[in-house]
Order: sequence, then C-alpha cells, then structure tokens
Amino acid sequence: MWSEHLWKLIDSENLKNKAPLSEGAIATIQATQQEIEDVLAWKSNKKIMIVWPCSADFEDSLLEYAQKLKELKEKYGDEIVFVMRFYTWKPRTVGGWKWLQQGPLEDINNWELNTKDLTEEEINNFNEWLIYSRKLAIKIIEESGIGLADEMLHPQLYNHFDDIYSYLAVGARSTENQYHREVSSWATQPIWMKNSTDWNVITWVNSVESAQKWWSICTIWNNIYRWNWNEYAHLILRGGNGKPNYDLNFIQEAYKEMIKRWIENPSVIIDLNHENSWKKPEEQKRIMLEVLDSIKDKPELKEFVKGFMCESYIKEWRQDFPKNWDFSKITHGLSLTDPCSSIEETAKICKALSDDVKKWRIAA
Repeated sequence: MWSEHLWKLIDSENLKNKAPLSEGAIATIQATQQEIEDVLAWKSNKKIMIVWPCSADFEDSLLEYAQKLKELKEKYGDEIVFVMRFYTWKPRTVGGWKWLQQGPLEDINNWELNTKDLTEEEINNFNEWLIYSRKLAIKIIEESGIGLADEMLHPQLYNHFDDIYSYLAVGARSTENQYHREVSSWATQPIWMKNSTDWNVITWVNSVESAQKWWSICTIWNNIYRWNWNEYAHLILRGGNGKPNYDLNFIQEAYKEMIKRWIENPSVIIDLNHENSWKKPEEQKRIMLEVLDSIKDKPELKEFVKGFMCESYIKEWRQDFPKNWDFSKITHGLSLTDPCSSIEETAKICKALSDDVKKWRIAA
C-alpha cells in the first residue's frame, strides 16, 4: 500500500477570483434560495421541482436544456420553484463518476496515475476542471435565470462553490457520514438529505436532525469553526433497499418522526426516480399524481410534501458510454446515467403540479 502527492489543489479564494459571479447571477442565486426557504418554512404554498439528469455531461446539452426549462418557468413559475441539478461529481456504490466531458478535461479516477509520465498540463487539469465547472455553472444561471443545486460529494470543496448554489444535496450513501452532516449544518443553503439506503425512517430523520444540530467546534480545511445549525435541512424520499417509499404510510411516518423530534421546518421532497420508479421515467408523472392524491385531504401532509425531484433531460431514456471513450458516438441531450423523461414529458409533469397548486389555493 502506498500513496504519492500529485499536485496542490487551487484554494477557494483563488478559484473564485478566476471565475467570479456577475451581479445577475448573484440576484438569481439569492432569489431562488429565498423562494426555496419560503416554501420549506411553510411561508409559501408553491411547490419545488428539482430537475435535470443524474449527472452533468456536455456544455451544449446543458445550456440547451436550461433554455427549455426557462420556458417552463415562464409558464409555471407562479406555482413552482424550479431548481436545476448541476451534479458535476457523481458517486457510485463502487468506483467514481466520469465528470463533465469537455475539451481537454480528463477524469482523474480513470487515469493510470504515474506522475513520471504526467505532463504539467495534465497535472493542472483538475484545477482547470474546477475553474471550468464554476464558469459553466455561472453561465447556466445567467442564461436561464434559474438557481442550481449540487450534490455535496466532497465536503472539503464546499468553500470552492458555496456562493453559486441555491440548494445542496447529501446523497443516500453519505447521509450517515458525520463529516457530511457537520458540513451540512454549517452550509448557508437549504440542504436535502436523501434517505439512506437502509430501510429505517429513524435513520433517515437522524441525518436531518444532525444537520440541524448546533456544533460548537469542528476542524475543516485546517481551521476551527463555530457555527449555527441549518434550519432548512430536510429529507428526500428516494426509495431504498430495493423498495419504493413514496406512499402515504412512509410520508406519515417521516412527518410524525420529525414532529416528535421538534425538527425545524419539517419538510420532505419526493424523488420520482431511483427505487421509487425503478428508474422507469414513464412512471414519474403517475407517481407524482399518486402522491398528490394520497395527501389531498390531509392539510398537514399537503404542507409537509414540499415538492418533487424528476430525472429529466432533452431526450427520453439513456445511453451507455461507448467503447474506447469515443465521444463522437454519444448522443448529446441523452442521459449517460439514469433514464430520464424527455423535456416534453417534463412539461406535462410540471403542468400537472401547477394545476394541483392552483386547486389547493382555491380550496384554501
């Protein structure tokens, strides 16, 4: 067993100087975050819709999708808070994720890492990838007017991107990790904690409660911090252990457990993908309508369910990486990971949610 130092990571201040936020981007980021917080704090009766594919891939496809989602926001923005996932890292049970495939940027997880053979350009590629990721995120925000969410796979990089996201996620494989929980507590954005891959509601709510704890000191990035709790930490139900968990019983159990523990702003988002739909995008609209119907006569649960997460991209379904990494054979706008609903089907899902919000407002 051995290790070898490869290069020094760019620090957060230097990264932000190389890819600064514009005034327009700042306004969108702050406005989206405020809308999310108002929904989570039960101050707004809008619903949140988190969309985009499982992982970011090509710049042209991402910008095209963002423009199409901008059109949906113009139609349904009075009822729905739109958030685009911009997952530049992707966890896997085994192995890593192939990052944004753009230009000279490589996936260091796939390198045959031998520093004797690496050029200076290759050594700097990871830092260049971080710069590029920030610049692309800012460009998407500026052109679409919609805030972004990311999955906090590597908490040690939180400070590098803390100013560009309106929303953050902790993945199912990370919610029981104390480091992720503590950084979630320290984060300035609302953060959703996916239910862990086991089948115990208490375990899931533990992650939310931990993120809402007041931590006195903790060593992060070689510094000692004292911070408050994240009052907007909440749960997302994404299925697990080979079973869905979007039905009324699970929603009620999660609600009761949060109320019992005095969780601030008790909230849940329903993931329409993963084990809730067995990764069948054609099921996503049906599942959303089933959830909405199950809670329609239960005002406290109607408030508790804050929205949905939908796997969505330009084209329907998915594709595999081609052999030998021949990117010329990849169809842009078609997911390289989980199957997705097309943008046309996503529009139908959003219309159905918008109609439900309108009915709810009339009834109230």
